Amino acid sequence: WINWTSQQFMYSTVGINFGSWTSHIPMWSSPNSQFVTVPIVWAGTAYLWLVAIPGYAGSRFMTWLRSRNPGIGFFRLLGTTFLAFVVFDLILETVIVRTQLFSYSSTVPSLTLFAEKKYQFPIYETASWCATYLGLACIHHVRDDRGRTLVERGIDNLRISGRAKTFAR
Repeated sequence: WINWTSQQFMYSTVGINFGSWTSHIPMWSSPNSQFVTVPIVWAGTAYLWLVAIPGYAGSRFMTWLRSRNPGIGFFRLLGTTFLAFVVFDLILETVIVRTQLFSYSSTVPSLTLFAEKKYQFPIYETASWCATYLGLACIHHVRDDRGRTLVERGIDNLRISGRAKTFAR
């Protein structure tokens, strides 16, 4: 989404790629986005290990924090988890940018670490990803006594069979 209006984020051209699909997204206004590389192996698997796994790990971290300090308030729990994600994301993205698996070609200099270097990194990217991680962690962490997340509650009220309930969940 960082490339919605202008090209700011780019993958390395080392991986196998067939161009980008973003030019087919309605209202996408980044010019010539069909020529941007999107390596299918890297980009296709990255969202599993760079989004889903940290979200799950954050949920487990929240559970661990609650076990160590049962009286911890909800907002303190969120803040501590967010800060843990900040540390994680800064380390991860620094390694990825330094190895040039991807780069940020256009950033806001005052909000960027190592501005105007080939390995520059926008801090606002950390804030947005950590908020995403925290949201995913909360969805998994905040479960009822039957292990159901907020969106799964009420599934027993539906008049459908077991497999259909599993599909609906």
